[in-house]
Amino acid sequence: METRDVPVSGESQTAEIDLCTRCGGVFLEFFDGEPSMLAHGMLALAVDTAPAPRAGDVLRATCPDCGVEMRELRYMEQKLGPVVFRCDACMAVFANHDQIRRLASLLPWLFGEQEE
Repeated sequence: METRDVPVSGESQTAEIDLCTRCGGVFLEFFDGEPSMLAHGMLALAVDTAPAPRAGDVLRATCPDCGVEMRELRYMEQKLGPVVFRCDACMAVFANHDQIRRLASLLPWLFGEQEE
C-alpha cells in the first residue's frame, strides 16, 4: 500500500488514503472521510496495475489495520450503492476502481445536489 493525498469534493482540503499498488484498489480508514466525497479524487489515481477484485470474486479479505475479515455489503445500504468490502471492527472500506467510480456517481444523490 502507498499513502496518497486526494482532494475532498466541495472542500479545500485533502485526505490521506491508502492505494494498493498491486490491484489499484483503495483502502479507506473510517476517519479518512466520506468515501463518496473522496471518490472523484481517487479516480485520478489511475495506476498501471492488475485489475482489482470485483465484488463476489474475493471469498476472504482481511482488514490491513486490524486483521478482521472484511465482508461485502452495499454501501450505506442504498439500492444504488456499490457493494464494497467493509471491516466491522474498525469500519474501514476497501473499494476497487469500478466501485470508486460508482461511489463518485452517488455524491450528488447522497447530498441532495441533483440537477433539476
